[in-house]
Amino acid sequence: MTGTRLMAALTAVYAAAMIGVVTSAATGVGTVERIAGPAMLLLDVAGVVFGVRASRAPGLDRPTRRFARVVTAGMWLTLAVSLTFTATGTKAFPQLGDVLHIAVMLVLFGALMLAPLRAAARRERWKTLLDAGTVAAGASMLLWYLIIGPSIERQQVSAGLVLAAACYPVADLLVLFGLARVLLRGAGQVSRRTLAMLGGASLAILAGDVRLGYVQAHVAVFDRTAFDFGVWLTTHFLLSCAAVELWRQAVRPVTTADGVRPGLGGKLPFLGIGLGYGLLTTAALQEERVFPWAGLVLGGAGITGLAVLRQLVVQEEITEAAETDPLTGLANRARLHRELSRALRRATRHGRRVAVLLVDLNGFKQINDTLGHQVGDGLLVAAGAAMRDAVRDSDLVGRLGGDEFAVLVRPIADEAEAVAVAERVSRAVAGPFVVAGRPMGASASIGLAVSEPGEFTSDALLHRADIAMYDLKRRGSGWQAWHPGLAAAEDSPGR
Repeated sequence: MTGTRLMAALTAVYAAAMIGVVTSAATGVGTVERIAGPAMLLLDVAGVVFGVRASRAPGLDRPTRRFARVVTAGMWLTLAVSLTFTATGTKAFPQLGDVLHIAVMLVLFGALMLAPLRAAARRERWKTLLDAGTVAAGASMLLWYLIIGPSIERQQVSAGLVLAAACYPVADLLVLFGLARVLLRGAGQVSRRTLAMLGGASLAILAGDVRLGYVQAHVAVFDRTAFDFGVWLTTHFLLSCAAVELWRQAVRPVTTADGVRPGLGGKLPFLGIGLGYGLLTTAALQEERVFPWAGLVLGGAGITGLAVLRQLVVQEEITEAAETDPLTGLANRARLHRELSRALRRATRHGRRVAVLLVDLNGFKQINDTLGHQVGDGLLVAAGAAMRDAVRDSDLVGRLGGDEFAVLVRPIADEAEAVAVAERVSRAVAGPFVVAGRPMGASASIGLAVSEPGEFTSDALLHRADIAMYDLKRRGSGWQAWHPGLAAAEDSPGR
């Protein structure tokens, strides 16, 4: 079974179980536990099987394989949790199932701490740890407000129940800290889909465990509701999907450019700040006396909110500057590579293709030498703007450096769509332009390469377009699509 079909099968199991849980809770027909329990066991078995297969597959590098092995250990413990609660039912805290559940969280924390991260300077690592601490601090305020504080305030509550109230969420905090660290730094060889699934599972566990801790702070044994089973089903489903995605990654490794979406991790600390101030505002408004804390807390929250909004604007400016060619305002090389990797992954999932055009201006060095660099720069700006106007809204134009540009054509059904874009780009570059009061035009050699079905390696696609472009430059201008014969010509003696 392919990875796509397997994901579809797991999704069908999860959806059927969730529908059964909701229907049973609404109608009172059947037992929620008897519907959710077998589904969770099935999901856990799938997670264990494919976690083991991923750990043994040759397609992962050593750090990613280590990460996969620790995640698989967590899947084994998740299966043990399901089997234990199935056999023993719900008893007072702590019981074996609770201990195993907390062990799952600690193992997931270990996996996230061992996840291979992209290289970073010492100051950037410190910033990442501080930001992750901000996220964890905001979540800890939530736990204190809802669970730990009320438990301590109730004098009749035993130390065991306070431990029950706090133990689950504190373990969740460790996982949240590890997840924030990975999102803020960016993973090296772990796919974004895997991280998203682990993150979703962590948030689902946190939601369920906050409720569990709150209820267990007041009673020894609580009745499990459809909400609890829905959260647990979601957790088991996402963990099993993460194991399957690791196996898929072992079959088709991701490139180092595959990571989290830019800007997502950078916003996590602001979520922690927002959570903390939200709780402070709620607590202040519940006080009988408005003076002095309500006004002070609301004012502090407002000042912090304005500072955060300003920082978000600054962050967007920095991100945009880091992704933009300063001369032409087009995408730079780094953004082109990242967007190409992302487009290839999406095309693979949806059965589509993408194409790359490498555009090299002919005779540009002569223009620089005879008319000066200012005129040359003006021509680059004009040609870049013309190319941007000639492509489709979904395409991306960028400058690789010098007089070389690239166009990402996404998505396409066949080569004919990319050829149409290449012809429009060729006509657009011809001008005429007015540069420094001088009418000018240009010609370009355009190499075109279209991805094969299921292809996900951006470097190979760019290399093919490069071969086609330089083969064309020896003969003239226009466009040329890559074909296997060009590869043979490149490898032949005398090239």
